[in-house]
Amino acid sequence: MNNPDASSNAVLESFKNFVSEGCGVDLYDYQLQAARAILDSIRLDLGLTIVMNFPFQSGKDELLAHLAAYLMRMLNDQERNILEINTTDEYHLVAVMRLGDRLNSNTLTQFRWKMDGMNFSIDKCRTIFLSMEAISVGEPAPADLLLIVNEAQIILPTQYDRFISQLSLGRNLTRVICGTKYDYGCLLSTQITQAIRAEAKDGIRRFFNVTETQVCKENKVYERFVNELYRSADKSKYL
Repeated sequence: MNNPDASSNAVLESFKNFVSEGCGVDLYDYQLQAARAILDSIRLDLGLTIVMNFPFQSGKDELLAHLAAYLMRMLNDQERNILEINTTDEYHLVAVMRLGDRLNSNTLTQFRWKMDGMNFSIDKCRTIFLSMEAISVGEPAPADLLLIVNEAQIILPTQYDRFISQLSLGRNLTRVICGTKYDYGCLLSTQITQAIRAEAKDGIRRFFNVTETQVCKENKVYERFVNELYRSADKSKYL
């Protein structure tokens, strides 16, 4: 007779299987490469800063939501905090709703998660959301498992430096700095430079730069989105 608990444990050992079997969604290789680096940094207590530069609408935010759900489920018996910072209240609300949807749609989490305000938990492990527009309000619990800074292309390095010490707990905290098309001088740009330098020293990959061409090869839905976008742009020249 099959043991359902053993089957669930086997699925939980793999992030890829957690998403595919729990949600019925297959992540793309460009997403899984970044996920493996993040999870390895946590598992091995490396305290790396992983930097992700993904094209718009290519699945960066989906990946973040699935990762938070996975970590809360895997470490549900530990009092740990994941902290995700978004740049605006609008992005903040979208990120909150997205994680709720992913927790609710995954058979391995849908009956286990709770929501307190705009924060989520599975037993003892929590994901806490903050907006940059309200980051000075109250005393938020610091991250001790994973710190995510999203849409870093519209954050200045000085802003990051100002709040990072109060929101990080532990020298070996894994951090994820991510965003999309950026200008030089922003937080995403400076963190890319630092990641490349660190890679050159120890050979551990930290920077995941995904291009539209790479995404289109794997993700046909995105390819159609890009083609339609370019067709609309070409038409606008003649209107």
